[in-house]
Amino acid sequence: MSDLSTHRSYRPAQASFCQPLVRAMFVLVLFALPFDAAAQVRDAALARIRLLNQQAMTDYDGLEFASSRRRLLEALSIAQGASITTGPELVQTYLNLAVLHGTALNDRTQAVDYLTTALRLDPNTQLDPARATPQLEGMFDLARRNLGRQAADKRSVEHSPPVSVRAETAVTVRGRVSPALFGARALLFYRSGDAARFVGVPMTRYRGGVRIGTIPAPSVTGRAIHYYIDIQGPNGSSLARSGSPASPHVVGIEGRSTSAPTEFSRSVDISVTVGVGVGVVFGGTSENAHPRVATTALETVDIKPGGALAPLHLGADIGYYITPHWQISGLLRLQLVNALNADDANRTLESPISVLGQLRAKRFFGDDNSRFYFAFGAGGGQIRHRIPLGDYDSTEDPTGTLTPNAVVDARVAGVAAFALGAGYQLMVAEHFGFLFEINGLLLIPDFAAHADLNIGVLTTF
Repeated sequence: MSDLSTHRSYRPAQASFCQPLVRAMFVLVLFALPFDAAAQVRDAALARIRLLNQQAMTDYDGLEFASSRRRLLEALSIAQGASITTGPELVQTYLNLAVLHGTALNDRTQAVDYLTTALRLDPNTQLDPARATPQLEGMFDLARRNLGRQAADKRSVEHSPPVSVRAETAVTVRGRVSPALFGARALLFYRSGDAARFVGVPMTRYRGGVRIGTIPAPSVTGRAIHYYIDIQGPNGSSLARSGSPASPHVVGIEGRSTSAPTEFSRSVDISVTVGVGVGVVFGGTSENAHPRVATTALETVDIKPGGALAPLHLGADIGYYITPHWQISGLLRLQLVNALNADDANRTLESPISVLGQLRAKRFFGDDNSRFYFAFGAGGGQIRHRIPLGDYDSTEDPTGTLTPNAVVDARVAGVAAFALGAGYQLMVAEHFGFLFEINGLLLIPDFAAHADLNIGVLTTF
């Protein structure tokens, strides 16, 4: 009995010692799990950012500038989603963006903006000597001066971006301006991650310097939303910003739609141009017979190689963006064949209009309201070049009375055409802009090398 009672008294003592210890260990594990998971997420984000920076600069060295920029902006988006607001990885991303914009894209303003952000994160940061150029070093010095002016300036905007937003859900953006800016106008500029241009909306004023703006739900699509707050003076100058066009706030979109961004799926350009053309013809014949320069009444004139004009044409182009920087377009060129006559009998050309159609691909550079582009494509139709007949009259006397150059005909080129050109778009309003373009053409089998100079207007929606 004594042994049994001793045994019974021993077990409860053992339980009273072990159970609190087990509970304590269990609680510690529960508290440690979230911290460990958060650390793993941050470490994975930092590793991804380092890899994207490495790949971006490899693309940069290979002259793949669009791919390099896309990778660096993705790195910023990952940092934003993982709440990474400082550290060497983020600083390096801004430095690489500055190198890209300052050297490859020739965008000094954005490069200085990126350098200023990098210096704000780490005042001791330096340019990579292997990539530094005298131009970049000058931008770096300017960024240091900008940072000093910003520190002394009492005009500022306080804003904390959200970690993430829901797809196709309106986003409310709040900011607080310093007292010196209470009377200034505040604008919110936003775009989806794949859109080409920022859209600006006014922010509503509230007491205490609070400004509130809304990014509409249809624009919250794709992988991320980019935005910045701009406080402007009476003349439209920027007095203070939170973010910038070069370094916007980047917020990841959760539950994002698999469809293309709203701005993109509706992005169509329609342009109307007027132009002049000049070509080099290599042989061929005139379109009509001219008794004064031909041996028979029905013989056409053999055209000598040389330059010739195609004085006036109109163009209509409809383009559709398949990505922010690539567009497929269809161009219809209508040439008005003017100031031509056939011969003394006033023969007329078969048609006063020549038609040429082209299917083109355009590659745009940049994301601002002013953008350059290259275009290439092919099509079919005709171009008529103006041929003065006096140059072909062997019987003309020195006074030019027999076949003066006022009597002209046309030499036809086509019907297949291959195009290579370049242009410039300048948007002066959200849906309206101007267009300047040079379009080079090779026409076969009636051969001619031709160039059109076009100017016009365009609308986009």
